[in-house]
Amino acid sequence: MNVNHFCNFQLLNTKNMKRIFILLTFVVISLAATAVPAYPGLVTFGQPDGSKLSIYLRGDEKVHWAETEDGYSLLYDRDGYLCYAFRTSDGDMVASELRASDIASRPIEVTM
Repeated sequence: MNVNHFCNFQLLNTKNMKRIFILLTFVVISLAATAVPAYPGLVTFGQPDGSKLSIYLRGDEKVHWAETEDGYSLLYDRDGYLCYAFRTSDGDMVASELRASDIASRPIEVTM
């Protein structure tokens, strides 16, 4: 076996290893970049005051919100409560001052 043949064999392995490394790096980055959707089922959520309500989680880890069982959108207020959301004239969704509750105990003011 001559020395040149051995060197070419090593170079070939190094090239293959670089290709494999680049491919694996691409696969890992691609998997990390994909967003995972929220759990589709009904979830019991506890408000900071101890009250509970049933909500659906929507979106993924980048854009997310919650909805009541009958479809009202919910967002967090500054105190950590889920509140009924409304759309501003600019088209943004913001939390109202009305704290979310289950349908049976919902105040009559919620008619957005």
